[in-house]
Amino acid sequence: MEMDFSSEAELYHRIYPALRTKVRDLKKNHITNIQEKDLWQYLKNNKWRHETGLTLASMVHDVLYVNADLLLKYFNMKK
Repeated sequence: MEMDFSSEAELYHRIYPALRTKVRDLKKNHITNIQEKDLWQYLKNNKWRHETGLTLASMVHDVLYVNADLLLKYFNMKK
């Protein structure tokens, strides 16, 4: 089954449960300054930017298994 999304907002809405799950996991590990939109921006700009043929399943996998250390480093450098 192929899924096509007409907008970035539609894709974000579809992937939001995975983003929420990862943020909860990060909070359990005392990383409280990352929100769903932050995680989305990080992956969009650093992981998915140059990839083609992404599937919803691969994007969810990327969300759930994002490296917390790299994520923190990215946000600390942005400050």
